[in-house]
Amino acid sequence: MDAHHRKKVASIQYAVVTAEAHRNETVPAADAEVVGRLNIARGEGADALARAAGEAWSFRTLESQLRAAPKDFYSLKLQPFVASVLSRNLSPTSVLDLPSEQRSAEQATRLKLLSKFQRNLSLFIGAGTKLLEQEEVVRLTQSDLDRLEALAS
Repeated sequence: MDAHHRKKVASIQYAVVTAEAHRNETVPAADAEVVGRLNIARGEGADALARAAGEAWSFRTLESQLRAAPKDFYSLKLQPFVASVLSRNLSPTSVLDLPSEQRSAEQATRLKLLSKFQRNLSLFIGAGTKLLEQEEVVRLTQSDLDRLEALAS
């Protein structure tokens, strides 16, 4: 082998070693990042599942309490209570009197409470509604939804 050929071989070997060293640095870091993100996703999934299970148990408790309630409970006690709650401002101060950063926090709290209230009230009403006929499940495809949306507009 001549000197020029040996230099080319050495240059190629150096490039291969440099590439392997770079790969050995970047691949483990990328693997660690993927594992970390996967663990975060699994944690968020477990958190969502736990919240759903808690809401399911809340619903079951609410349903059993509804079944155990006297027949006139809804009309004599719950309806006046809900009407009273909805007629009041649940905040001790007006949202307009607060500085803008507190106002947004106040609005976020109100929206969160309203969302929770609506969800639980709909569950409560759904559990308290007795059907006279067998309930039927209707499945709509995306094309059905598109046609309904087109008809509505």
